Amino acid sequence: MDVRTLINSSRMSSFQVQAVIICLVINMLDGYDTLVIAFSGPAVSKEFALTSTELGVVLSAGMLGMGAGSLFLAPLADRIGRRNLTLASLLGTALFLALTTTSTSIVQVGVYRVLSGLGIGAMLASLNVITSEYSSDKRRAASIAVYAVGYPIGATLGGFAAAGLITSYGWRSAFILGAAVTAALAVVVWFRLPESIDYLTVARPRNALEKVNKLLVKMGHGTVAQLPPAQERSHKGAVRALFEGGKWKTSVLIWVSFFILMASFNFAAQWTPTILVSSGLSQSSGISGGVLVTLGGIFGSLVFGAIAMRYSARWTTVGFFVLAAPSFLAFAMTIGQLGPVLASAIAIGFFTNGAMAGVYALTPNEYSTGERSTAMGIAIGVGRIGAIISPALAGALLDAKWPQSGVYMLFIAPLIVAAAAISLIPRATKPAGIRQEEKVA
Repeated sequence: MDVRTLINSSRMSSFQVQAVIICLVINMLDGYDTLVIAFSGPAVSKEFALTSTELGVVLSAGMLGMGAGSLFLAPLADRIGRRNLTLASLLGTALFLALTTTSTSIVQVGVYRVLSGLGIGAMLASLNVITSEYSSDKRRAASIAVYAVGYPIGATLGGFAAAGLITSYGWRSAFILGAAVTAALAVVVWFRLPESIDYLTVARPRNALEKVNKLLVKMGHGTVAQLPPAQERSHKGAVRALFEGGKWKTSVLIWVSFFILMASFNFAAQWTPTILVSSGLSQSSGISGGVLVTLGGIFGSLVFGAIAMRYSARWTTVGFFVLAAPSFLAFAMTIGQLGPVLASAIAIGFFTNGAMAGVYALTPNEYSTGERSTAMGIAIGVGRIGAIISPALAGALLDAKWPQSGVYMLFIAPLIVAAAAISLIPRATKPAGIRQEEKVA
């Protein structure tokens, strides 16, 4: 039995669970970083006298960095290792979050947001892949759902922390907290996060067999005398390999779903606090609305995992996309009504984050080990492009006197399109590496 088959078919050890939990905690940083600027938005806007359009650009700046990191830096993980890239990304992110607190102009804030986003975007694909690779077939969908829940947990806890810090010490204090937590996570990765075992068996870095055997022992397995036969890697490179054969159809459909999903969620998460306040609700109610979007996301990811363990992850994902559409409609129709609009905010977070867990679980299964981080990085990067465009577009539309409800309604039809894209992903021949059983693939 080879290494991958052994991991796929065996019970997950505490060592593997620890790897998943570390990835979850690091993913919380993404949620915190994304939402901290949203909760800081009113204070930043007041300090620098920003229009809605200018604030929208600032909200998008971090997403620009994350998108660039996912597109251009994440593929490095297939060459230098998932763990190494994650460690370097955390250190860079901590540095630029700290530098954000020194900003004396909105241009500096924007530049540091882009640079801190680079590191977050670069490591997210690796974290998703490590989670998937250290999970068994039976628990993979649940593990990815647990990993995905890190984003809304980070955003929710970050919302509460940011609200208190900003009120007492100003918006810069929230970035100081982010820098300190990120630096601490770099220490955790150095001592506790294992390298991807699939990367070791495919890339064959120095002492790969020894490293694989050490990991197998930690997982409670015996050692192997030799690594499995090396996979043939495309001479065209990992990026071009995503388009070989009929794989281009899968890649395009995944990109469409990521783009629409991240555009929808990040618009709701970043603009909801400001829109609720401008509709006449109190500032605390506005922050509560933003927090509830992310709080709903926690339950959405966990419910997705529970359903996907019993039924098809593909069709569960489609269902979450379809149900996300009426949640945006409900929010649009209840703006200004405190109870109903906050309930709608929870629904938006629930269904969009459940769909997020779905696309995170499905994507690694469609690609072989040597192209997996590249595939995830590009998919997340394309999604970040949507996350960049939607807050800025919303700001421009609001400045152009669009009704607030109309901006939310813009996302209804695209969410249905995303559901269709997931349903149309071809049933391809199983690639080398991870592949879940059909019911969760």
